[in-house]
Amino acid sequence: MAVIDCGPRAVLTSLSAASAWGLTGWQRDEVHVLAPGGATNPHLDGLVLHRTRDQERADIAPHRRLHRLAPALLVAAASLRSERPGCGLLAAGVQQRTTSPRARRRSA
Repeated sequence: MAVIDCGPRAVLTSLSAASAWGLTGWQRDEVHVLAPGGATNPHLDGLVLHRTRDQERADIAPHRRLHRLAPALLVAAASLRSERPGCGLLAAGVQQRTTSPRARRRSA
């Protein structure tokens, strides 16, 4: 519902996208959505809205309305309070075989 309320080009990102791609152990209650810069925030409880200026470069899986896993993990790691859990999150993506170091380098 949060993706629909944020507009037709909005997609899940961060830990919400990671969970949808199959990453386990990092689920959170809030829903993270990536939307174009002009998108309005519907002010839903538990919604974290991330905006992008360049939707074309956002690396989105359009048929699933998901940010691809490697860039979604980078968004999630950058939003954590310290570096240690961010490194753990990036490592978890590789350890659980949901992404690779090569995919993360392409999305950086």
